[in-house]
Amino acid sequence: MNKFFFPFLVILLFSIPTSSAILITEVAPTGGGGFVEDWVELQNTGALGQDLTGWAIGDLDPDGIPETRRYVIPAITLAAGQRLVVHYKTGLDDTVINDNNPGYWDLFVNGAEDDLPSTYETVVLFNDSNTIVDAIIYQVADSTYYDSDVNTIEAAGEWIREPTEEQIEENIYFDPFVRISNGYGIKRISTEDSNTSADWALVKKAEMTPGSDNLSIIIGDTFDVQQNYPNPFIPGEYPVTKIKVNVTELVKLKIKIYDITGALIKVIVEEDDFEPGQYIFSWDGMNDKGKEVQSGTFLIMVTDGSKTKIKKMTILR
Repeated sequence: MNKFFFPFLVILLFSIPTSSAILITEVAPTGGGGFVEDWVELQNTGALGQDLTGWAIGDLDPDGIPETRRYVIPAITLAAGQRLVVHYKTGLDDTVINDNNPGYWDLFVNGAEDDLPSTYETVVLFNDSNTIVDAIIYQVADSTYYDSDVNTIEAAGEWIREPTEEQIEENIYFDPFVRISNGYGIKRISTEDSNTSADWALVKKAEMTPGSDNLSIIIGDTFDVQQNYPNPFIPGEYPVTKIKVNVTELVKLKIKIYDITGALIKVIVEEDDFEPGQYIFSWDGMNDKGKEVQSGTFLIMVTDGSKTKIKKMTILR
């Protein structure tokens, strides 16, 4: 069996603008990143400033109509690259950026009834025309599945729940919820907003970064590897786990899966040329001999011959 060594681990995550330059980038249903209270972070990923007068963060009720738990953003302009954090507590809004915290806006939702639920919620960003421009749904494993909320944001183009025939043929499946657990928040990690839960990842509360730039661009790297989704990969629940690789310039890549001891398990790509773009690869939990691998920790290795990037994943059977 082939063996290799891991002298270092490179993990880089970034994002580029979507149809809406203003994105929800972090959600802390039980606080985190130094704040006890709940908060939501937005970021302007575009090249121009955006007047947020009349924009709002809210949720959806079972028939898709915005509930009364809606926070209307004050008349501020979010410049290119700037972030704002909406705190679900009583406080004084920034009147100019850096009033309360250097580098980002602080806004406050006054009223305990506006806390984010810790078990299930749809967090929706509305523009001044009351149009959904971004949304995230999170829930713990035993929460109720609200079809109506998914239907509403799917109709708005913010989620894909049912795969097309072509996607089924490619073994692409989408889960409309980001699964959370106690002690975690969620952070947007995708380089491109694919409108699925694969764009998001769990983050420990202590490691959340309110007001920080989550979407910085990689400089000088020809490729990047995102965390596989779902992870942990449970073959009994999902047919495949998806591995995203983002390429910024023409590069020749090898993509392989090893077990934790360094034994080669599966060759995804032996060696091939990739043009700039985003690529999604599937793994069904079978080794190169067509046999199921057992539960354990595995390593996704992507290399261009001079640089190697590794993601660790877990399989549970």
